[in-house]
Order: sequence, then structure tokens, then C-alpha cells
Amino acid sequence: IIVLVSLCSCAHRSGHNRSNESSSYVRESNHTDVSSSSTVVEHHESGNTKMDGAEVFSKYSHAVFMVFTSDGNNTYQGSGFFINDQGLAVSNYHVFKGTTIGDEAIKLEGDDKAYKIKSIIQRSEENDFIIFVVDVSDNLYIPIANNKPCVGEKVYAIGSPRGLENTFSSGEVSGWRDNNLMQINALI
Repeated sequence: IIVLVSLCSCAHRSGHNRSNESSSYVRESNHTDVSSSSTVVEHHESGNTKMDGAEVFSKYSHAVFMVFTSDGNNTYQGSGFFINDQGLAVSNYHVFKGTTIGDEAIKLEGDDKAYKIKSIIQRSEENDFIIFVVDVSDNLYIPIANNKPCVGEKVYAIGSPRGLENTFSSGEVSGWRDNNLMQINALI
């Protein structure tokens, strides 16, 4: 079993700065409360074979993308990731808050084309997530975990903080807190 946490990070956005703390918190993804991060448990046919960080990055980095939004005056940048192969994606709500719907652009790694958002499925300012459909298909994606990772299990984060496309970090699950809040020590 291997755990992959793909975190959506946001470049500087007035009123939405995030500090680089040594511990980070993400909510566990599930069908009723999907959050801005995806915890993935990878099962291999060969049993308990675990992927190392290089294998995780190679397999999942193309499922992570950059998000560009605008409020009409300013442009903002964040990250998101696909959770199925038909363009279903997740990002942080704060990346979209106060922006003009329809002005968003999705940039896939290694592709200069700007993809548009077809529809918004669900959003929550309180839990800081937004689920939407990108006008793309046959995309790579990160499957949502069926199981909750244990404290001490390895986690990996892929995102584009401050516009640094597909930055990779690793750490462990540090603990579980209220309401399925997962504490990790991977830098995000």
C-alpha cells in the first residue's frame, strides 16, 4: 500500500496566503465530503509492493494541473487534479472565490493549450474545495482512496505553489484530528 496526497496549492492571492508550516492538515476525501486534497492508496497486483516517490511522481504528475482565475482586474494561480478520466477535477475553493465564472483556464503539464471548465459540480467555502468538470477527456487521474492511511504511512504532494509547476514533496501522516482532518508533514 502507498499513500499519495495531491494537494492543491495556491500562489499569492491577497487575503489567502498560506504559511510554510512544518505540518499541514488535509481532510480525508470521501464520497460525501470531498476536500481539496486526494488521499490515494495504491494497490498493486504483486501484493504489498510500494511505489517510491519517483514512481509516484512519474505515474501521477500529469494528473495535476495549474489553474488560472481572474476577478476582472487580477489573475490568480493555483493547482488542481483530476479524479476521473472524463475531466472531473478538484481544487481549492479559495482559488476561485470572487473570480469571474468562465474566465478560468486550466493548464496541463507540457501542454500550452488553455482548457475551460464546463461545469461546477459542488463547492464548499467552509471546507475549501471545489469539484468541477474540465473540457477534456482521456486525461490521467488520481483515484480516490478506499481506506484511511495510518499514522506513519508515507504521503506525497504534487502541486504548483507560486507557479512552480509540478513541485514534489514527501512526508508521513502525522496524525488524525477532528472530523477526519489528516495532519501530514509533507511541505505544501
